[in-house]
Amino acid sequence: MEKIKELENVIKHLDTLYEAGEECKHPYTKELVTDNEYDAFKRQLYNLYPQSTIFDKNTSSEFSPECAMIKHDPPMTSIAKCNGEPEEKQEILRKWMINRLIDMNKLSKDDNPSLKELSIKYSDLFCMSLKRDGVALSLYYKRGNLISAALRHGDGNTGFDVTEQVKFIDSIPKKFKVPWTICLRGELECKKSVFDEINEQAIEKGEKEYANPRNFTAGSIHQFKNPENVKDRNLSFVSYSLLHLHDPQFATEIECETWVRKNLNIDYVKCESFSLSRLQEMEENHREENFMIDGVVISVNDFKWQKQMGNHGNKKTGSPRYKIAFKFSDQIEQTVVREIQWATGRTGNITPVLIIEPISLEGTKVSRCTAHNLSIIKQNKIGVGSEIEIIKSGKIIPKLHKIIEAKGKLNIPKTCPSCDFPTEIKNGNNDSQSLVCNNVDCPAQNIKNLNHYLKAQDIKGIAEKNIERLVDNGLILKRSDFYNLTLETLLNSGITERTAILTLARIWMIPNPEQEKDNTVLKNKLKTISKITIPMEKFIASFGMDGAGKEVGKLLSKKYQNFDKIRNLTISELESIDGIGFTIAQNVVDFFSKNKKEIDALLQFIIFETLEKKSGKLDGKTFVLSGSLEGGKAMWQKIIEEQGGIIKSGVSKNIDYLISGEGSGLKTTKALELGIPILTTDDLEKLLN
Repeated sequence: MEKIKELENVIKHLDTLYEAGEECKHPYTKELVTDNEYDAFKRQLYNLYPQSTIFDKNTSSEFSPECAMIKHDPPMTSIAKCNGEPEEKQEILRKWMINRLIDMNKLSKDDNPSLKELSIKYSDLFCMSLKRDGVALSLYYKRGNLISAALRHGDGNTGFDVTEQVKFIDSIPKKFKVPWTICLRGELECKKSVFDEINEQAIEKGEKEYANPRNFTAGSIHQFKNPENVKDRNLSFVSYSLLHLHDPQFATEIECETWVRKNLNIDYVKCESFSLSRLQEMEENHREENFMIDGVVISVNDFKWQKQMGNHGNKKTGSPRYKIAFKFSDQIEQTVVREIQWATGRTGNITPVLIIEPISLEGTKVSRCTAHNLSIIKQNKIGVGSEIEIIKSGKIIPKLHKIIEAKGKLNIPKTCPSCDFPTEIKNGNNDSQSLVCNNVDCPAQNIKNLNHYLKAQDIKGIAEKNIERLVDNGLILKRSDFYNLTLETLLNSGITERTAILTLARIWMIPNPEQEKDNTVLKNKLKTISKITIPMEKFIASFGMDGAGKEVGKLLSKKYQNFDKIRNLTISELESIDGIGFTIAQNVVDFFSKNKKEIDALLQFIIFETLEKKSGKLDGKTFVLSGSLEGGKAMWQKIIEEQGGIIKSGVSKNIDYLISGEGSGLKTTKALELGIPILTTDDLEKLLN
């Protein structure tokens, strides 16, 4: 059961990162996980425990932004996958095609043709199209007008409402000339060429590059508070499905593509009859396309047969029996380690970077890759001259895949490469080890910590290279030094006047200073500011305490609403807060103890936003939300908090109510054991009326 629990936690963690548009890193090893590795985790879990609740939904993501939810009709389902080694994938595909032909009465259960024979004889009964690797989206039109748009979430019954965001995407029609009532489904994506330009601009500004087009797209469409920001992201939409059209004049997938392109004037995935040789050609050449691809979707071509075949398992939310995704293999190349460099990060972790004999991978030249942590170097005995295999995680980030032959001496730095402070080996989860620098004055950590301080407060536009210059010139050594900067000191450090003025305006949180072209106006505004107002939770998160980010900041600021109280909490007091464990509590106490003078200095320039105490019909009552709730958990959390209620993450004897939806599982069992009242959303509405 321990292995099952571990796999469920890993999959849930990766699902959450994927849906949020963040880098999909393993929760224990911190390594980037490729699509195929993720699929392998799910296969392993299915083989061990097929009844896991992980398989009840399309995604086990816990990502829950504060936005409205839209009900999908029909649900947005996932597709069964053909994954593994080439021979394994072809065998899965062969069996799938045979089963579908049996459904169509074209074969008997005793027939056993090869995949090549199936491809030749039954080509026209199946079709295929490139599987675009974007963000799944449904567009709903009523009498020709776009009325709503939603992403896929959970079991596919509901999705995050992105109606306002898609209005800023040019390739999505807002109105058709003919009053069709239809649903278009497809992928939001960022073309490779566009993505490259965006990253080039980020590099020029000294900003962090985006990980890959898919993550960039997900982060862009999740602009729930500022949907107009999407217009500058240059996203595009490609459709792969048309639903609800009254009396359609087409009967197959291939005919549907032609109809959509002609009548709706919208991009649609290219559909063609199935061919084994063409499938192999697609895999060989897909990297030349201008969009991200991770496989081919193979379908029964005729809609009449699709309807009769239905879905696996649950008739509504199960994956369609008439479609399968043939996943492409990641490109892997062999090379030799020339050098191992060690880089100190913001939290003090020292990461090994392999400098390798340059190779071509996924269409780009690769000369270095991360080895992630000390464990990988030690366990694989990697030294200069080692022969290794490199893979690109998510088709973008080079990653160590396999050791062919370990060579060379294993050299682990005794001192930090940035400050020469003695290094320490720190043990982590699953026997992993990391190399760390514990010097609080380490320059590498200092620059990254200073940069994190600004970014955590949503202060953008100050390049890390400019912070580095200010550190080198001795103008900034600690966070509070930002507020002592003057125009004169910035100009003397070699920064241009316009950049210097914009830097000060951003530090002092003047809204959109770049839109003001008159430098004198900005100078006059700066003269009137002596303090800034920020949310307490962002201030706490800006310190970069290990494990104590925005969520911990929210927990502390909501509970106490007094920073002096928070900075003097004991470990036991912190541990008593649901969601904070011993390690995080220790980190918080240690940080506040060691940085008392620095925090006092910062508080001279900062005013905290006052939190309005919520009160209402649920005043003081504590709730846990579990399972799939109609409208989404974010909506119900907002309703409860607006009425004075408090949301907790886990069931305990101190909880007043469990709000239970489909798939609640263990939390419902525990609530029953503790005698905690279990309510549906209908019951909750009755409490509010």
